Amino acid sequence: MALLVAVAVVSVQMAVKRADPLQPDERTYLAIIDTLTRTGVYGDGDMTAAGVAGKPGRFIAPAYPLMVSALAKLDSGLPAKLACLAKSERKALRTSCGRLWSLDALQIGIAAIGMAAVFAIAHIVSGSLTVAWGSLLIALATGESATYARLLLTDTLATTAFYLFLAALVALVGRDRAWLAATAGAAAGLATLARPGYAYLLYATTVAVLALALLRSRVPTALRPHHAFVLLAAGLAVIAPWLLRNQLTFGDAALTAGYGALALGQRVAYNAMTWSEWGAAWIFWLPDVGDDISRVLFKPETTHRLGFYAPDTFYQVGNGALHATTLAAAGSEQNHLGYLIRHHVVGDLPKHVAVTLALAWRGMWAGKWLGVIALVLAWPVLRELIRHRGFAPLAALALPLLFMLGLHAFVSVNIVRYNVPMIALYSLIVALAAVDLWQRLAAWRGERNQPEAAT
Repeated sequence: MALLVAVAVVSVQMAVKRADPLQPDERTYLAIIDTLTRTGVYGDGDMTAAGVAGKPGRFIAPAYPLMVSALAKLDSGLPAKLACLAKSERKALRTSCGRLWSLDALQIGIAAIGMAAVFAIAHIVSGSLTVAWGSLLIALATGESATYARLLLTDTLATTAFYLFLAALVALVGRDRAWLAATAGAAAGLATLARPGYAYLLYATTVAVLALALLRSRVPTALRPHHAFVLLAAGLAVIAPWLLRNQLTFGDAALTAGYGALALGQRVAYNAMTWSEWGAAWIFWLPDVGDDISRVLFKPETTHRLGFYAPDTFYQVGNGALHATTLAAAGSEQNHLGYLIRHHVVGDLPKHVAVTLALAWRGMWAGKWLGVIALVLAWPVLRELIRHRGFAPLAALALPLLFMLGLHAFVSVNIVRYNVPMIALYSLIVALAAVDLWQRLAAWRGERNQPEAAT
C-alpha cells in the first residue's frame, strides 16, 4: 500500500510540474547515454579530453547511463529523443524533443520504491504503523522524489539504493538474518555504481557491523561477525563487473578516473575563505532565506564569494583557475588527485576540517524547512525514541546518513542534492513528534470530558 501511494503521489507531482531547461549535469549524462546507445561504447561524454572522443571512459559512474541505455533498447522511440536532447540548444526545455514517457515511468517507479523504503525504515525504527505512514506522507510532501525523478541525473537511482541499504541495515540490527546483510551490501554496491562515494559507506559499514558484532555482549544487537563479510561480499559482487571492465580496458580497477580530482578541486577552493566569511556562511547557507538575511547582517564582500555564479566565487574559482593551476603543478591528470590531497587537504587540514563543518551545514537541508524543524525537534524526540526502542535501530539509520553528509562536505562542495536521503531521518523525527502531540491532545481532551461524563 505504501508503494502504491508513493507511485500515485509522485506521478501527480511530476504531472503538475512545468517543464524547465536541461541542467548542465543532465547534458553530461545525455552525451554519455547517447554515445552508449548508438555505439555500445561507454565513454566520457562532454567530459572527454581532446583526442579521445569515441573511446571507452569512466569519468562518470555507470549505473544510470547503463539503466537508461537498457531502457532505450526496449522503447524504440526513446533513443531518438535522447539524441535530440543531447544536441539541443543550451536553454532547451527537457520536453523539447517530446516527453520521455518510458523513462519518466521508470524513474517514478524507482522513486516510489525509495519512498516505500522510507516507510519501512520508520516502521522498523519506531515500531508504529502510524508513525510509518506519517513519515511516508511527510517525505512525499517535500516533493523531492518528484523533483529528481523528472531529471536525467543519477540522483533518483542513488537515493533509492541508499534508502534500501538503510532499510535492510535497520532490520539487520534486530534480526539475525544473513539475507538482510546481503541486501544491505547489494544496495550499497548499487549506490556505489550510481555515485562512487558510497564505496566508502560500504567499507565503513562493514567495519562497524563487525565491531558491533564482536561487542554484542555490551551493545545489544542481532549482529554477528559473518554479517559483515556477507555485506561486503554482496556489495563487491555488484561492483565487480565494472571493476573488471576497467581492469581489462585501462589496466587498473579504479571505479572512476578524473571525477575525484574535479570534485576535490572545487572543494578545496573553499579553504581560502576568511573567518568572517566562514562565520557568515552559517547564516548564508540556511535554506531559502539564509542568503537574504546574511546580506542584511554582513557587508557584501563577506557573503559575495559564498554564492555560485559570480566568476570570483569559491565554486567558480575551484572549477576554473584553481583547477588549472593545481593540474599544472601536479604535472598530469593521473597525479592531480594526489597533489590536491597532499597540498590542499593534509597540508591545510585544520582549515579544511573547519570548512567541512560549514559545508556540512549547507548540505544538510534536504526538504528545506523539514530539515530545520527536524533539527529543532531532534533532541527531545530521539531521546524518547531511544528510551522506548533502544539505540541500535536509530544508530543504523542516523550514522550512515551523517557519515555520507560529512564525507560529501569533506571532498565536495556538498550541495543539498547530495544529501536528499537525510529525509528518511527528518521525516521520522517530525512524524514521531506529530504522533506524540496528537496522543497528548487526545489524552487532554479525554481528561477534560471525563467530569462531564461522570456528571
